[in-house]
Amino acid sequence: MENYILEHFDEALKNKWIEVYYQPVVRTITGAFCGAEALARWNDPEKGLLSPAEFIPVLENTGRITELDLYMLEQICQDYQMVSKRGNRVVPVSFNLSRKDLLHNDIIERIEAIMARYNVPRELVNVEITESAFVEDVERIGPVLKKLHELGYQVWMDDFGSGYSSLGILKDYSFDEIKIDMSFLSKFDKKARNIIRSVVTMAKRIGVQTLAEGVETKEQYVFLYTIGCEKIQGYYFGRPMPGDVLEQHVKDTQQTVESLALQNYYNKISAVDYQTDAPLMIIEKSKKKFHILYSNKKYTDVLRRDGIDSLQQWEAILNDPKDSMNHFHTMFVEHKLQQIGEEQVITYPRGDHYMELKGKAIASCEGHTAYQAELRYVAIHVRPSENDQLDEYLRDTYYMYSDMALLDLDKDEVVSIKSSIAEQPIGRHKVIYGIQNVMDTYRNHFVYPADQEAYDAFYQMSTMEQRLRQNKNGIISCYFRSKKNGEYQWAYNIAMALPQSDFRKVLLMVMHPGFNSEKLLDMLSRRKDWMNRGEIKTLKGKDSTADVLWANLCMNSPLMCFWKDKNRRFAGASQSFLRYYGLSSVDELVGKTDEDMHWHIANGPFHDDEVEVLTQGKSIIGARGTCIVGGKLHHILANKMPVYEDGKIVGLLGFFVDLEQQLADEKNYTKGRLEDPITGLNNLCGLAENMNHYLEEFWHHGRKFCVMGFYIKEYEPFRRTFGDTAGNAYLKAIGQVLQDVFDHRAILAYVIDGQFYVIMQYENPADMQQIQQEAIQHIESIHHVGEWRCTCTAKPTLSYVNEKNAGVFRYEQLMYQFMQELGKADGEMEPEGR
Repeated sequence: MENYILEHFDEALKNKWIEVYYQPVVRTITGAFCGAEALARWNDPEKGLLSPAEFIPVLENTGRITELDLYMLEQICQDYQMVSKRGNRVVPVSFNLSRKDLLHNDIIERIEAIMARYNVPRELVNVEITESAFVEDVERIGPVLKKLHELGYQVWMDDFGSGYSSLGILKDYSFDEIKIDMSFLSKFDKKARNIIRSVVTMAKRIGVQTLAEGVETKEQYVFLYTIGCEKIQGYYFGRPMPGDVLEQHVKDTQQTVESLALQNYYNKISAVDYQTDAPLMIIEKSKKKFHILYSNKKYTDVLRRDGIDSLQQWEAILNDPKDSMNHFHTMFVEHKLQQIGEEQVITYPRGDHYMELKGKAIASCEGHTAYQAELRYVAIHVRPSENDQLDEYLRDTYYMYSDMALLDLDKDEVVSIKSSIAEQPIGRHKVIYGIQNVMDTYRNHFVYPADQEAYDAFYQMSTMEQRLRQNKNGIISCYFRSKKNGEYQWAYNIAMALPQSDFRKVLLMVMHPGFNSEKLLDMLSRRKDWMNRGEIKTLKGKDSTADVLWANLCMNSPLMCFWKDKNRRFAGASQSFLRYYGLSSVDELVGKTDEDMHWHIANGPFHDDEVEVLTQGKSIIGARGTCIVGGKLHHILANKMPVYEDGKIVGLLGFFVDLEQQLADEKNYTKGRLEDPITGLNNLCGLAENMNHYLEEFWHHGRKFCVMGFYIKEYEPFRRTFGDTAGNAYLKAIGQVLQDVFDHRAILAYVIDGQFYVIMQYENPADMQQIQQEAIQHIESIHHVGEWRCTCTAKPTLSYVNEKNAGVFRYEQLMYQFMQELGKADGEMEPEGR
């Protein structure tokens, strides 16, 4: 048989008697098809199907195994192209390299040539190396593994544990994944389980993923799921099969195919150590739905103690919008875990006990967010007392209120109990010192400006104890509007002194009732002054639709406007005006003149302008002046015009702009007009404008320049596959390389679809070709951007502007040529004189 194999090997390759069979790999936690291993099968017309055990040792012993392995890689790449053209989702495929392969000095170059020929991204091909490859010539194999990693390939150790030096190899070399062969543990007993447990735990601790191959039973699958083994391969999920058969198999079994964009997301989830003594659950939230990915027995035991019989029941409760648990967990995930990112702990009442929930966001991608949760049952066994009555009250009201906090007036601290907004102080910290500062911070960022005066009066800590004592129940309350979900909503605020605290401990509770709340409507009907207190009014106080629009303009726009009566006394001002001058309330302004405010060095020009407006009806536009703000002199442009009522001047309306701020805004506008927001390089407009400057310099002073192009064809497929976040990281990495190579010697631009341009002055054209090659080498050395593996191939263009081709119409010619070349980039370098 050995002679037959050697005699017919070339013929088998030529006629494709040797086929690639793919065995599916499944993500343990989701059951999704996430990869495959490529295996060789020799279907001989004379001998029939030859076992790999028959031909692979022969090829290894005779030094021809490299031909087989590279042939396998080429078939994988061809299959990738066919699947991609059909529009089907692709998954990474692993193939084997033998020890003999690694001893070839040009093995990496040959692999790279095949990958480039079929335009296959490196992140779709993983390299498996058997443990036995390290028996000898380790000093030659190590550098090859390092180079494969540098190029962006994942390197896996196959048959981990089957040899004599697995741990030593794992210590000395970097592997992305180890494959545990279940077959070497012939007896799946307690001892075998403990060995696999230890391997999985060890791998997670050193940042290596695990894949168990040879999985044949549901018992093995459930065990591997329980201990957190990331991936599974074996007959339980599918035998090795040709590519087209595998595609049909996935369709027939309706198996989910994991998208490449979610690969890193699930890798992060799988990196969690599931073998913990804590009650652990991994929950995914996507499209407003919760989905339990994993739960250990300790977590389900805690749920049962809380009255939840199964994970299915718990998931149904979490997804029931009518259940308070749905609202509570949604708030916890969206307003705490997702926005803050750090581990968060919250305790909530459940009947006669409390539940302590500890959570931490693990990963987020494409609308999916996974978080790790630990749950503990907190029993309360104390004698009935006044405090127990309070405890019962808290349990009953916990879900009624959106925010709760405990104030300790003696310690001057705020203890957060519950928060509906991650950005507010009690949403970011559990314990905060400085009660008044907490209240003032909330007011400045969340309280409706017209209600801030009432808020300050209610949350004035210096009088809190006195006001609580004056109320027989030790409770005071107040309504005002605060921002939630981007809108100002009426909120019912309650401050309650805790029993036996001598009014020195206060429980704060906030409820956001709907406008159908009878209590709120009754309050508003009796307190109509709330609707107008501090609001902007017309000079005569008349209500109209225009008044509402005007009030919103003055409340929310950046316009710094003001209005005065016939005697030049302020009657009102916009919120932007008040903020500019550091005024907390319009009351600090009303009834006063400019002279009373002392914010002008020279009052005369402002006074004279206003007299002309009020007596002659003249409009003053763009009057320059200065004012003092925060101890600094600011230059402004003021505009003032008369206000008429019944044909008579009753006052004036004015607004002004800060010249320094206006210049800064114009600078930002220019920057936004000429700069690409992702890379920070010039955009198309910036490129065109700078090219014109370079042409003028050439015409006037004879300084030649060139235009280089770098087209990165892998960018758009990469962005489509992994999403905009990954795509932006990709562009930033290339932009940074160009900045490093060209430093301050050239104008850099990113235009569209992976196309970068450089404008640079030159004396010797050969120098430009050299620096362009240097840039290409640096670009093509990018194999990782952020958490993503990638491939970057730069196709160059190079055009010279010199005495031969720089006529008066050269700008138009360059721009026309430039627009034609967008997206083409054939890789040809243009000779001087084009």
